[in-house]
Amino acid sequence: MLQSQNKICLISLTSGGSKLARNIHDQIPGSALVIPAKYAIDGESGYAKGGFTKEFENAFRSFDCVVCIMATGIVVRS
Repeated sequence: MLQSQNKICLISLTSGGSKLARNIHDQIPGSALVIPAKYAIDGESGYAKGGFTKEFENAFRSFDCVVCIMATGIVVRS
């Protein structure tokens, strides 16, 4: 398992991206998982439809590292 001393956030938009983010999250203790509510499982919380921009802005301000699992263009525009 990877050890993290920095605050890391994994954020996704799609079903496939959420699965990948969840797998990475499981390998990095203390990381945060930010996924759409419709892909949340087992008691995970997620952001509501239309809430990506707000969640992305919060993650960018609150974490040392934001891992975006989505198209690069979305990240640049956000």
